Amino acid sequence: MSAVAARGALERECVVFTRYLTGRRPDRYVTDRYVEAHALRPGLAAGPATAFDRLLAGLAARHPLATRVADA
Repeated sequence: MSAVAARGALERECVVFTRYLTGRRPDRYVTDRYVEAHALRPGLAAGPATAFDRLLAGLAARHPLATRVADA
């Protein structure tokens, strides 16, 4: 995945999670810090450790409705 594609995926993930948690779309500052955190912390970039956790995180990042299902 290219750096541009990875950034786009992280920005979409940030939007979904922020909307789920706050009911609002994140501003540019929040989105930039989310992407930066993933770049600075190798553990975040690697994703969840287990296959089940990776499945849930991948599902949750796609859409707010899927986030609710994964959170349940």
